[in-house]
Amino acid sequence: MDSISANRLLHARLAPTYEIDEPHNREENKLKVRSRINDLTAKLGENLTIADMGCGTGFILELLPKRFTRLIGIDTTPEMLEILSSKLIPGLEILERSVYHTGLPDSSVDFVTGYSVLDHFESPLASIKEAARILKPGGCLYMDLIPNGNFWRALRDLTVDSGPYDQLVQREIDEVVKHAEKMATRYGISAEVLEAAEPHKETGDGFTTAVLTTWLELCRFRDISVNHEWFLGEGHVFHKQSPLEATTISEHLQRLLPMSSLHFKYLWFAAYL
Repeated sequence: MDSISANRLLHARLAPTYEIDEPHNREENKLKVRSRINDLTAKLGENLTIADMGCGTGFILELLPKRFTRLIGIDTTPEMLEILSSKLIPGLEILERSVYHTGLPDSSVDFVTGYSVLDHFESPLASIKEAARILKPGGCLYMDLIPNGNFWRALRDLTVDSGPYDQLVQREIDEVVKHAEKMATRYGISAEVLEAAEPHKETGDGFTTAVLTTWLELCRFRDISVNHEWFLGEGHVFHKQSPLEATTISEHLQRLLPMSSLHFKYLWFAAYL
């Protein structure tokens, strides 16, 4: 099964409870992403156009500042787009299309985004090339919640060991080892479909700063910034201790990069044309 068909099937099953089940819909993450978008687009002007690749039910499109007046959501799953359409977001246009061939004119968009989608693309580089094509000169590409290859490889190495591990580490191991079982039991998704829908997570090892930077440079992006986020156990520290302590630990680990890379679950990047 090809990646697009697999993702359409997977996300059709996920759609009814997607906004409840996905951790990135928690308010603390929305606050972080909203602030990030505001900072990245502050210098782009007013009356902006965004194209959100793999928009799903509209996570990114609901976090935009008022400077955006034309909002284009691109996805291949009708069930996700039906939920998005029901929200009646001002300025929203919905395109049921592949992110590789959006059909949008050259140099027509100010801001292109993709949240928790890059590992679902069979050809991530092709999606970045399409983003570069539709972006205006000076426009920005922002992609987030990208699996950090260093973390995923370290975690997979642990799964063949005996432990015992701290409960936070064990939970992550269980999530990887039992992910296919969970998806089959809860959503009726086979391992074959899951592997095709998430090729860079299920059968691959995520992404690295070097690979993402190389792809962006190939597409002639500049001012490239690839960043680490969500250290292992950050949510636990945030809720059980305090947001301040979570921030302090994150900032300390950030200072230790690249040595601390394997402690962060995800990457995000921003780049300008």
